[in-house]
Amino acid sequence: MVELCIQAGVQIPEFPTKRRRKPIIRIGRKEFIDADESELPDEVPEGPLKPLLAEIPDAETVAPLDNELVPLADETIQAWEQMRKGAKKLMRMYNVRVCGYCPEVHVGAQGHKAQNCGAHKHQQRNGQHGWQSAVLDDLIPPRFVWHVPDVNVPLDRELRNFYGQAPAVVEMCIQAGASLPEEYKSTMRLDVGIPSTPKEADMVV
Repeated sequence: MVELCIQAGVQIPEFPTKRRRKPIIRIGRKEFIDADESELPDEVPEGPLKPLLAEIPDAETVAPLDNELVPLADETIQAWEQMRKGAKKLMRMYNVRVCGYCPEVHVGAQGHKAQNCGAHKHQQRNGQHGWQSAVLDDLIPPRFVWHVPDVNVPLDRELRNFYGQAPAVVEMCIQAGASLPEEYKSTMRLDVGIPSTPKEADMVV
Protein backbone atom coordinates (compact mmCIF):
# COMPACT_ATOMS: atom_id res chain seq x y z
CA MET A 1 0.00 0.00 0.00
CA VAL A 2 2.85 2.40 0.86
CA GLU A 3 4.63 1.53 -2.39
CA LEU A 4 1.48 2.27 -4.36
CA CYS A 5 1.26 5.73 -2.78
CA ILE A 6 4.97 6.35 -3.51
CA GLN A 7 4.35 5.46 -7.16
CA ALA A 8 1.59 8.09 -7.18
CA GLY A 9 4.05 10.76 -6.03
CA VAL A 10 3.77 10.90 -2.23
CA GLN A 11 7.02 11.97 -0.56
CA ILE A 12 7.68 9.85 2.52
CA PRO A 13 10.84 10.71 4.48
CA GLU A 14 11.14 7.14 5.76
CA PHE A 15 11.40 5.87 2.16
CA PRO A 16 13.44 8.37 0.07
CA THR A 17 12.74 7.95 -3.64
CA LYS A 18 14.52 9.14 -6.77
CA ARG A 19 12.12 11.05 -9.01
CA ARG A 20 12.95 11.26 -12.72
CA ARG A 21 11.99 14.51 -14.46
CA LYS A 22 12.52 13.07 -17.94
CA PRO A 23 11.33 9.73 -19.35
CA ILE A 24 13.92 6.96 -19.27
CA ILE A 25 15.54 5.84 -22.53
CA ARG A 26 15.07 2.26 -23.69
CA ILE A 27 18.16 0.85 -25.36
CA GLY A 28 17.18 -2.81 -25.42
CA ARG A 29 14.40 -5.21 -24.58
CA LYS A 30 15.33 -5.16 -20.91
CA GLU A 31 17.87 -2.33 -20.78
CA PHE A 32 17.08 1.23 -19.78
CA ILE A 33 19.18 4.30 -18.99
CA ASP A 34 18.31 7.60 -17.34
CA ALA A 35 17.82 10.64 -19.56
CA ASP A 36 20.20 13.58 -19.26
CA GLU A 37 18.70 16.04 -16.78
CA SER A 38 21.73 18.34 -16.58
CA GLU A 39 20.03 21.19 -18.50
CA LEU A 40 17.07 21.19 -16.13
CA PRO A 41 17.11 23.67 -13.22
CA ASP A 42 18.10 22.35 -9.85
CA GLU A 43 15.23 21.18 -7.72
CA VAL A 44 14.38 23.43 -4.79
CA PRO A 45 13.99 21.40 -1.59
CA GLU A 46 10.60 21.82 0.00
CA GLY A 47 12.06 21.82 3.48
CA PRO A 48 11.89 19.13 6.14
CA LEU A 49 9.02 16.75 5.57
CA LYS A 50 6.83 15.66 8.43
CA PRO A 51 7.01 11.90 9.07
CA LEU A 52 3.86 10.22 7.77
CA LEU A 53 4.31 6.77 9.30
CA ALA A 54 4.99 7.69 12.92
CA GLU A 55 3.17 5.32 15.26
CA ILE A 56 1.87 6.24 18.69
CA PRO A 57 3.85 4.35 21.35
CA ASP A 58 1.80 1.94 23.43
CA ALA A 59 2.74 3.82 26.59
CA GLU A 60 1.10 6.98 25.20
CA THR A 61 -2.09 5.26 24.03
CA VAL A 62 -5.05 6.20 26.22
CA ALA A 63 -8.47 4.57 26.07
CA PRO A 64 -11.21 6.94 24.83
CA LEU A 65 -13.82 8.32 27.19
CA ASP A 66 -17.41 7.11 26.97
CA ASN A 67 -18.55 10.18 25.05
CA GLU A 68 -15.62 9.80 22.61
CA LEU A 69 -16.17 6.12 21.81
CA VAL A 70 -18.89 6.33 19.14
CA PRO A 71 -17.37 9.32 17.24
CA LEU A 72 -13.99 7.58 17.27
CA ALA A 73 -15.55 4.35 15.93
CA ASP A 74 -17.33 6.28 13.14
CA GLU A 75 -14.11 8.09 12.25
CA THR A 76 -12.15 4.82 12.16
CA ILE A 77 -14.59 3.00 9.89
CA GLN A 78 -14.77 6.01 7.56
CA ALA A 79 -10.97 6.05 7.35
CA TRP A 80 -10.99 2.31 6.56
CA GLU A 81 -13.48 2.81 3.74
CA GLN A 82 -11.64 5.87 2.42
CA MET A 83 -8.36 3.94 2.33
CA ARG A 84 -9.93 1.06 0.39
CA LYS A 85 -11.68 3.36 -2.09
CA GLY A 86 -8.50 5.37 -2.64
CA ALA A 87 -6.44 2.22 -3.16
CA LYS A 88 -8.97 0.91 -5.69
CA LYS A 89 -8.67 4.13 -7.70
CA LEU A 90 -4.86 3.98 -7.62
CA MET A 91 -4.96 0.38 -8.83
CA ARG A 92 -6.70 1.61 -11.99
CA MET A 93 -3.73 3.87 -12.68
CA TYR A 94 -0.80 1.64 -11.60
CA ASN A 95 -0.49 -2.08 -12.24
CA VAL A 96 -0.57 -4.27 -9.16
CA ARG A 97 0.20 -7.98 -9.43
CA VAL A 98 -0.05 -10.82 -6.94
CA CYS A 99 1.54 -14.25 -7.00
CA GLY A 100 -0.93 -17.03 -7.70
CA TYR A 101 0.94 -19.37 -5.35
CA CYS A 102 1.89 -17.11 -2.41
CA PRO A 103 0.58 -13.77 -1.06
CA GLU A 104 3.47 -11.61 -2.33
CA VAL A 105 2.33 -8.43 -4.10
CA HIS A 106 4.25 -6.44 -6.73
CA VAL A 107 3.52 -2.85 -7.78
CA GLY A 108 4.70 -2.16 -11.30
CA ALA A 109 4.33 -3.14 -14.93
CA GLN A 110 5.87 -6.62 -14.59
CA GLY A 111 6.57 -8.89 -11.69
CA HIS A 112 10.19 -9.45 -10.71
CA LYS A 113 12.03 -12.66 -11.59
CA ALA A 114 13.51 -13.32 -8.15
CA GLN A 115 13.35 -17.01 -7.30
CA ASN A 116 11.99 -16.62 -3.78
CA CYS A 117 8.45 -17.99 -3.98
CA GLY A 118 7.82 -19.90 -0.78
CA ALA A 119 4.71 -21.74 -1.93
CA HIS A 120 4.37 -25.52 -1.81
CA LYS A 121 6.13 -27.34 -4.67
CA HIS A 122 7.77 -24.13 -5.89
CA GLN A 123 10.70 -26.21 -7.14
CA GLN A 124 8.66 -27.08 -10.23
CA ARG A 125 8.73 -23.37 -11.20
CA ASN A 126 12.36 -22.95 -10.16
CA GLY A 127 11.15 -20.74 -7.30
CA GLN A 128 9.63 -18.07 -9.54
CA HIS A 129 6.34 -16.37 -8.79
CA GLY A 130 3.24 -16.84 -10.90
CA TRP A 131 2.18 -13.23 -11.39
CA GLN A 132 -1.42 -12.30 -12.15
CA SER A 133 -3.54 -9.16 -11.87
CA ALA A 134 -4.39 -8.32 -8.26
CA VAL A 135 -7.71 -7.25 -6.80
CA LEU A 136 -8.24 -4.93 -3.84
CA ASP A 137 -8.37 -7.76 -1.28
CA ASP A 138 -4.91 -8.90 -2.45
CA LEU A 139 -3.47 -5.47 -1.70
CA ILE A 140 -5.38 -4.93 1.56
CA PRO A 141 -6.38 -8.39 2.79
CA PRO A 142 -9.32 -8.11 5.22
CA ARG A 143 -9.01 -10.27 8.33
CA PHE A 144 -12.49 -11.69 8.70
CA VAL A 145 -13.85 -12.49 12.15
CA TRP A 146 -17.15 -13.96 13.29
CA HIS A 147 -19.95 -11.51 14.02
CA VAL A 148 -22.35 -12.46 16.82
CA PRO A 149 -25.04 -10.28 18.44
CA ASP A 150 -23.83 -11.02 21.98
CA VAL A 151 -20.07 -11.02 22.41
CA ASN A 152 -20.38 -12.50 25.90
CA VAL A 153 -21.86 -15.76 24.61
CA PRO A 154 -19.26 -18.26 23.29
CA LEU A 155 -19.50 -19.41 19.69
CA ASP A 156 -21.14 -22.74 19.02
CA ARG A 157 -19.41 -24.71 16.26
CA GLU A 158 -22.64 -26.44 15.24
CA LEU A 159 -24.31 -23.06 14.67
CA ARG A 160 -21.55 -21.51 12.58
CA ASN A 161 -23.76 -21.44 9.46
CA PHE A 162 -25.92 -18.82 11.16
CA TYR A 163 -23.12 -16.47 12.21
CA GLY A 164 -22.06 -13.54 10.04
CA GLN A 165 -18.53 -12.40 9.21
CA ALA A 166 -16.89 -9.02 8.87
CA PRO A 167 -13.37 -7.56 8.63
CA ALA A 168 -11.84 -7.21 12.08
CA VAL A 169 -11.68 -3.40 11.79
CA VAL A 170 -15.39 -3.19 10.91
CA GLU A 171 -16.41 -5.60 13.67
CA MET A 172 -14.44 -3.64 16.28
CA CYS A 173 -16.04 -0.35 15.19
CA ILE A 174 -19.54 -1.86 15.17
CA GLN A 175 -19.08 -3.15 18.70
CA ALA A 176 -18.04 0.37 19.70
CA GLY A 177 -21.29 1.78 18.29
CA ALA A 178 -20.39 2.92 14.76
CA SER A 179 -23.06 2.94 12.06
CA LEU A 180 -22.76 -0.08 9.76
CA PRO A 181 -21.91 0.61 6.09
CA GLU A 182 -24.36 -0.83 3.58
CA GLU A 183 -21.83 -3.14 1.89
CA TYR A 184 -21.25 -5.15 5.09
CA LYS A 185 -24.86 -5.80 6.02
CA SER A 186 -25.10 -8.95 3.89
CA THR A 187 -21.91 -10.56 5.19
CA MET A 188 -22.68 -9.75 8.84
CA ARG A 189 -26.13 -11.36 8.46
CA LEU A 190 -27.87 -9.02 10.85
CA ASP A 191 -31.28 -10.22 9.63
CA VAL A 192 -30.58 -13.88 10.48
CA GLY A 193 -31.85 -15.24 13.77
CA ILE A 194 -29.36 -17.51 15.53
CA PRO A 195 -30.96 -20.64 17.05
CA SER A 196 -30.37 -21.10 20.74
CA THR A 197 -29.48 -24.80 20.46
CA PRO A 198 -28.26 -27.20 17.73
CA LYS A 199 -31.59 -29.05 18.06
CA GLU A 200 -33.44 -25.88 17.15
CA ALA A 201 -31.07 -25.39 14.20
CA ASP A 202 -32.02 -28.81 12.82
CA MET A 203 -35.66 -27.67 12.68
CA VAL A 204 -34.81 -24.63 10.52
CA VAL A 205 -36.02 -24.99 6.93
